This record gives sequence, C-alpha cells and structure tokens, in this order.
Amino acid sequence: MDFSYAGYGGGGVPILGVPVAKTVAPSGGDDTANIQNAIDEVSQMPLTNGFRGAVLLQAGVFRCSGPFSIKSSGVVLRGYGPGPSGTTIQLTGSPHLFLSIEGEPPDESEKQIAIMDTYVPSSAMSFSVADTSSLHAGDTIFIHRPATPAWVQFMGMNNLTRNGRDEHWVSGGTVTRRTIKAVSGNTITLDVPLTDTLDSQYLNPPGAWVEKADISGWIHQVGVENLRIVSPPQPIPITARSFRAIDINNASDAWARNVAADDTINSIHTSANTSRITIEDFSIRHSVATVGAALPADFGVDGTQTLLDRCTSIGIIFFIL
Repeated sequence: MDFSYAGYGGGGVPILGVPVAKTVAPSGGDDTANIQNAIDEVSQMPLTNGFRGAVLLQAGVFRCSGPFSIKSSGVVLRGYGPGPSGTTIQLTGSPHLFLSIEGEPPDESEKQIAIMDTYVPSSAMSFSVADTSSLHAGDTIFIHRPATPAWVQFMGMNNLTRNGRDEHWVSGGTVTRRTIKAVSGNTITLDVPLTDTLDSQYLNPPGAWVEKADISGWIHQVGVENLRIVSPPQPIPITARSFRAIDINNASDAWARNVAADDTINSIHTSANTSRITIEDFSIRHSVATVGAALPADFGVDGTQTLLDRCTSIGIIFFIL
C-alpha cells in the first residue's frame, strides 16, 4: 500500500501560512463571543487562492465558556504557539467542544452500483462495476464495503468475549471516498489506491458497491494551529459529557498542527466524511485518571487519507470501579 497520498493536498503538499485577516486579544472575561464573531467576519470575506484569511489570537489566556465553529472554506484559527508565552484557550462552564470544523453533509441520493470483480486487492487503482453510464472522470464516489457475517468469521471476530460474555459489536461496514480519474468501458480508475481488499467470497451478499456523491457542501482549506487548549481535569467515564478539543466533519484539505490539549477527553475526531486531513505536532496530556474500563480515544480517525505526524498522548491512566 502506498500511503504517500495521505494528508493535506493529497500528500507531499506544504500547508501555507495564511495571511492574518483579524486579530483578537484576551479580554480578561469570557472571550467566546469575541472569537466567534471574528471567525464569522473572516468567513464572509472573499476567497483569494482558496483562502479568506486567518483569525490570530494574541498571546495570553482566552476564557471560553462555549464552542467555536468554522463553517466556511478558507478560514484558519491561529495562536502564538502552545508554550507558556503563547496562546491558551481555557475551557470554562459546562463541558463542551472547543472547535468544530464542519461543512454540509454529502448527498448520496444516487443509485448503488455493484462492483463486479471477484477480487480487488489492496492498493488497486481500478475495478469494474455493473454500469458506468452515470459515472464520469472527476466524480466523487463512496466505495461501500459491508461487514458481513462471513467476513466477521474470517477475521476471527465472531467469537469475541469480554468479561466472560459474548461481544458482537462488529456490524455495518466501511466507506471510502475516492475521485474517479478515468472511465473506460465498465472499468473505473481512481485517483488514490484502495486500502482494503474487496473479496466477494466474504462480502456477498450484498457485495461491495459504489455510489456517486455530491460533496459540494464540504469545506476546504481550513485549519487550527499554534495554541494550547486547557480543560478542567475530568475524572469521569469516557461516555460522560466532557470537554473535548476538535471535531472535523464534511471537510477536506484541513489541518490541526502545533496544538497541545491538556485534560480533554476523546480529544480530536475526524468523521467518515473527511478526506486529506493532516494532524501534526498534536500533543495530549492527561493529569487525572479516567473512570471505567475504557480509555479515551485521544485521536479518533475516520474518513480517508488522514495523516497523523508527530502526535503524542501521555499520562493515560484509568480506574475500574
């Protein structure tokens, strides 16, 4: 498998330094409204080479009782660094997310088109489908790979146990986003190789299929960088409502870099509807124990072409009650 396609820009593309469009200083009080207003103001600016501008948070401590959201392409939230003399986001009030980067969900109203090949190996760039009349170069498709009972048994996950009891949690399937590079007869060629094999003897019925999708509502060229997020210590189960760091959804070519998070739980998550995401120099530190049998999912990665580079998590401990 060639993993060089992972990350911002499809791999090997440097993240640019976006010019500052708005600067915010700590007020000494609750800074939630000031920061969100600055994000909203920059979000209304015109796009220039894919970017609108950066919101720069000056050095100091910003006290924030509510979440922030970036819903437009080309907007960057930037601080002066995660160190002691940099920018600190102090999460206050009721438990909440620090930042949501989120566009509109894709439209998958197109018909399902069966994949016809008996076996498609990992790293394949092409395969045949039942009908290509509605597919064209440049189209976005989602490749659906079901988790059938036969596949679950083949993987040895049909007899899982936990604390002496059967645990049958494997269901559904995986969805992979790709762009069609070319169509020839009933064969489609992809822009990026597949990561999973598609073996019909384990996937039928219903078999694997593709579905064309409209992702025009996704946002692009968005990021958060150079700051520290500080949560109150949270000695709670991971299923409880908690302070969290960053969610990325319905977005591509996005990033989170040079960010530190103290005591957030289930800290950063990229959803299934994301692609070409870079998480770089992201450090998470826990100072108190998590309660229960499960550890926090500090880096929860779904979607496709996601790159984690120099990311760390320290101090993960837990108590079983």
